[in-house]
Amino acid sequence: MRNLIRCVLASVVLAAPIHAYSYLSVGDAAPDFTVYGLDSQPISLSDYSDKVVVLFLLETTSSRCASAAGAYEQNVYQPYRDQGVVVLGIDINPTGETLDDLASFRDAHSITFPLAMDSDGECWSAYIADDDGNVPVFYVIDTLGTIREIRLGYRSGREEYTIDAIEGIRPSLALNMGRDLNDMTTYLPGDMMSVFADVSNPAATRDVLAYIAVSVGEDLLFWPSYGPLPEGIGLMIPAGFVLDGYPIDSIVVNEAFPPGFYEWMALFVDAATGEWLSDLDSISVPVRHNSRPADDRSSLELPSAVLDYLKSNIGINEAPLGFSETEVGYFGGHELRLKVMKDLFTDITEVPRLSGEIGDFFLENARDPAAIVTYCFQMLEYEEETVTRSAPKCVPPAALQSFMFDTPADETNWNTLQPEVRQFIDAIIDAAETASPAIQAAFDIEFLAQALQVTTDGLNDIERWRLYQFAASPWYGTSDGTIEDGIHRLDLDHLSTGTSTFVSDVSGAITAFRLWLDENEIQPTDFDTIKFTAPAGRCCILGTGDQQVLDEYSIIIDLGGDDIYRGSHAVPRSFDRPVGAIIDLSGNDEYDGGSDSAALCCGLFGVASIFDLQGNDEYFSGPSGIASAWHGSALLIDYEGDDSYFADADYSYWCEGAAHAGIGLLIDLAGSDYYSCYSQGQGFGSTLGFGAILDVSGEDQYNTIGSPSD
Repeated sequence: MRNLIRCVLASVVLAAPIHAYSYLSVGDAAPDFTVYGLDSQPISLSDYSDKVVVLFLLETTSSRCASAAGAYEQNVYQPYRDQGVVVLGIDINPTGETLDDLASFRDAHSITFPLAMDSDGECWSAYIADDDGNVPVFYVIDTLGTIREIRLGYRSGREEYTIDAIEGIRPSLALNMGRDLNDMTTYLPGDMMSVFADVSNPAATRDVLAYIAVSVGEDLLFWPSYGPLPEGIGLMIPAGFVLDGYPIDSIVVNEAFPPGFYEWMALFVDAATGEWLSDLDSISVPVRHNSRPADDRSSLELPSAVLDYLKSNIGINEAPLGFSETEVGYFGGHELRLKVMKDLFTDITEVPRLSGEIGDFFLENARDPAAIVTYCFQMLEYEEETVTRSAPKCVPPAALQSFMFDTPADETNWNTLQPEVRQFIDAIIDAAETASPAIQAAFDIEFLAQALQVTTDGLNDIERWRLYQFAASPWYGTSDGTIEDGIHRLDLDHLSTGTSTFVSDVSGAITAFRLWLDENEIQPTDFDTIKFTAPAGRCCILGTGDQQVLDEYSIIIDLGGDDIYRGSHAVPRSFDRPVGAIIDLSGNDEYDGGSDSAALCCGLFGVASIFDLQGNDEYFSGPSGIASAWHGSALLIDYEGDDSYFADADYSYWCEGAAHAGIGLLIDLAGSDYYSCYSQGQGFGSTLGFGAILDVSGEDQYNTIGSPSD
């Protein structure tokens, strides 16, 4: 068994989304209000100033509010009510509902948390921005009255977001070593390691005991006391406490520390209950006795003897081995130098170190694709900013999706699906619509329309092959310089926000649905397909039997069977429908993009994705497929199975995790897999692209058939 990460570099920090359904943002002060309980007595937000408040804005006639009520009662209120948390449910539809309706709602869902009626509309006018009053809406408000989380809508499992926000409202502790570890300076025998604690969070509601631990061999040494975990000894952090730079303890490096990385951890115990809380912070500290690299990938380094030999032979004993700032400036015409690339050029020892760091991060976050997406975009940070536009935002749909079914039979078949299956499909399509505004904003539409000699509306009718020729022209030697200017105009902030939002929402929906599948199964269907149009584009639902798909759709969701996808699939269809996706739940599937360029999972001016959950699958592609990005993002995640990836026809460049502008990620989580490409693939990035393969496990084979000159 082995795992593989291959990537070539070419980020942005995501801005917080702006919520179109709320006047408020995370970090704002929560407005006070007065509502009326089931006993007609007034209730104000300020009545709960000593508690963390989960504000649950609802209507009793909403099916989503009904589903959320039971989940929040069982999974939020009951577990956390004794820890200073209250759920406050407020009916924001007083004109259409009565206190009796609210009492019936309480009884039907066995609710014990307080419920109230917004009789005067005071809460609605302060917290809801749109006229439709879409519900449910959740706010998490800490004891200082600060909003910590805002979330619209409910699907099974979404209360986990609320729980995460609640868990964050406790004394937080950050560790530092009193020295800068970014330069990877390691500790040598005789050096003293000292750890300092910076404790803060005045909104915390409970006292905790903090233990600081460092791993030595198979043992954990705990502070403030050495040895096994002591009883009743720890750094007491009262609720609302603020402490800066408290020295926890120190230890001298000796033979007990073999070369490697040692992780200092902050561990927490609830002072009242003795319950262990999750680790909130850690620091990896490198220790070495000689120049050989430690086991941790991020400690990869050139052996000092080799490095000293190289430097002495070229006469740079003191300076880093690489190009100087002045010499880097000689690379004229390369105006999009990335910060990370400049670092690699100026110090060659950064190459193995950074490679190891990327490898560690990918493996640690293999099942969190949104985190990997964000990390990859952060590698694409310019040395100097090239474009400034409005803050990125992703706006959830204002209401349930409205589908236009192709035929009455399609609508009938839709209604035969289990509610949980329909909910899952709805979540996928919601994700595409939510992410689309940020993705669209990544492109300078007026510039592209002028370059392609069409109107801005006409951009949506441009054939894919023409867009591809335009994007790829510099690499085929046919560019007139226009697309190079277009790379300057690509807004990575928006592309990153849209991509990570989409991937996060889809992977979250998949996780929740797989939990449902652990105890349930999809009922066999009597139909082959359900076809409809949604705001996110043309959609197709495949039944549980074996299907062959030839028509083009924005989104395909397959419920089972051994399926064949031929032609162009999982690609953006237009600038106003910038997300292309296939979610295949099971079966041994064949994805065949043929010999056309950018036909299979290619992020060409948009986001392309395939999520295949089960089966031994085969993928075939011509140039720029199987997770390839041209001014966009492409993500292929295969969760299980022994899979094969073929992009080895003549001149099938830039496949299997490749990117020229954007990110191309091929993630295979399990199975013994086979990869074959022509050239410039399998983790390839150029210009403004980050391309990577992450294969987590299995006995895998990698093959390339292009000539050495390629």
